[in-house]
Amino acid sequence: MKQAERKKNLFIIFGASRGLGMALAEIIKKSSANELLIINRRAIRPQSKKVKELAIDLSTPLTSQQLSIIFRTIAPDKYRCVFIVNNASVVEPIKPLGKCDPKKIVQACNINFINYAIIIDKFIKYNAGRTTRKKILNITSGTATSPHFGLSMYCSTKAALEMLTKCIFMEQQKLRHVKILAIRPGVMDTRMQQFMRASRQSDFAQVNVYKTLYKKKMLLPPRHVAQKIYRILNNDNYWRKAVRDVREMK
Repeated sequence: MKQAERKKNLFIIFGASRGLGMALAEIIKKSSANELLIINRRAIRPQSKKVKELAIDLSTPLTSQQLSIIFRTIAPDKYRCVFIVNNASVVEPIKPLGKCDPKKIVQACNINFINYAIIIDKFIKYNAGRTTRKKILNITSGTATSPHFGLSMYCSTKAALEMLTKCIFMEQQKLRHVKILAIRPGVMDTRMQQFMRASRQSDFAQVNVYKTLYKKKMLLPPRHVAQKIYRILNNDNYWRKAVRDVREMK
């Protein structure tokens, strides 16, 4: 292995077709030291040789074949550090339980939590004993600890992802295979926010709060948040506890 190649980093982003994921991918691509694997529901032809893309739908449980496709793309010993960024998520169903479509409930669980548990488990197994540094970043939400009327599935799956992160963080203090961190990115100007603002108040009680945030231009630009997250990814000082809020950074 050439030393120059061994100095490269590989970033794997689940969910980079828009919003925070797309903004983070654009920042990552700018460095010659980085290579990028993007995993979206629908593939878009990469515009750079440094970028690979896979089309995988996270709304159903990942199969062994899909996991093999993902991890065949990774040559861990080639890289200085391999990062996984679990960013894809859905806010639907935006309704109180008792009014939800069961299919939407299952999809929210698969996309926001279950498949990330599967991916992390496979990533740790696949890389056990390798000298390459390994970091897993889970994008969560302040709603993980703040119940919202009408967002029961979003709040609960983000809470589950944060608890998963905390458990793995504790395990890895002893096992030391990977570093893991959950980040709350704040309220951003994304399509997810559009869905929330378009909801009826009978379904989403705090809809007017989010409309006010938008009208007062208080939503964070995804690129601004992505810049902070990129710094977090590359700075071990931020990985000393399991959960952080991006707004802690100046």
